[in-house]
Amino acid sequence: MKLITKFLHDRLHWLLLAYGNALLLLLLGALLLQVRGIAPGLFVREAGYLLLLTTFLLLLALGYDLARWWPFAAGQERLLHDRSQTPDGLVNLPAPGTQEQGVAAQHLRAVQERYAAERAAYEDAHERHLAFIHLWVHNMKSPLSLAGLIAQREGDAGSEQVREAMTALEEQLAKLGEGLDLVLHMARLQEFALDYQIRRVDLARVVREVVGARRRQFIRLGIFPQLRVEAAETTVLSDAKWAAFAIDQVIGNALKYGAQTERSEQVLRITIHQDGPVLLLTIADQGPGIPPEDLPRVCEPFFTGENGRRYAGATGVGLWLVKRVVDELGHELRIDSIEHVGTTITFRFVTEL
Repeated sequence: MKLITKFLHDRLHWLLLAYGNALLLLLLGALLLQVRGIAPGLFVREAGYLLLLTTFLLLLALGYDLARWWPFAAGQERLLHDRSQTPDGLVNLPAPGTQEQGVAAQHLRAVQERYAAERAAYEDAHERHLAFIHLWVHNMKSPLSLAGLIAQREGDAGSEQVREAMTALEEQLAKLGEGLDLVLHMARLQEFALDYQIRRVDLARVVREVVGARRRQFIRLGIFPQLRVEAAETTVLSDAKWAAFAIDQVIGNALKYGAQTERSEQVLRITIHQDGPVLLLTIADQGPGIPPEDLPRVCEPFFTGENGRRYAGATGVGLWLVKRVVDELGHELRIDSIEHVGTTITFRFVTEL
């Protein structure tokens, strides 16, 4: 109905012209009636025929014009209101039926061609950028790993002072490695749909591997991981690599902020338990906690909040990446925190489709 209204509105001048012409003819007939003495009944009948014929011919012309105009106009309207459409959809428009639509179609095709060329150039530049990031990260990680091994060897063979220095060096090298991993995962996140596979994953095994990879950091910081598996079955539907990345980011945050507190001994409690058709992974630290006013924003990109200003090393990227990964995998994430007590992060995994 909306398109019909637009169609008639654009042709209002033709309607006015047709009926205006008919009224002029009727006025002329009225003058002839007075001059020649034609019977009024005959004039009224002839006037009715004239208006009926005018309406009939006008409807024929409008119907023909509407049949030419409608397909292209309806395609434009559909494209305009379909938010999922991209400029590629312009090529699927029906053939134009009028000269004005032909001009519009030429402009739309020109827009589509420019869009396609710019998108191709952007995608090419983006692929080259990703390739560079991957190459750079891998090239940096090799000497970083070698430097870590050298520091470990020299520390084991040296004096107490050398061991302390090498331990501090290992800690900084570990931070560099984590930063490189973060860069790599941020780059891969742009192509997430091509880089994950949902399969059955043993969640307990993934957690143990993540904790094992950080065992030296746990020992160095005096924080003890405590894993409790309270579910008979720990298989979930996820992507092992991305799930491990998300869990590792949370554990890394717990270690980073836990090290800032003055508690002599800390426990990082990791619990896996069943909740109906889902499996919950809870990671509870004894760190400084998150201020209530910051809690709603901790998953926003580059938001560091009060803790970021209070403690060094915050980037505001880790939890944002975790939330992105969790959302992409179809899991859920919940963050609870009490300031000066600790933070509890809960992953919610489905166990079956």
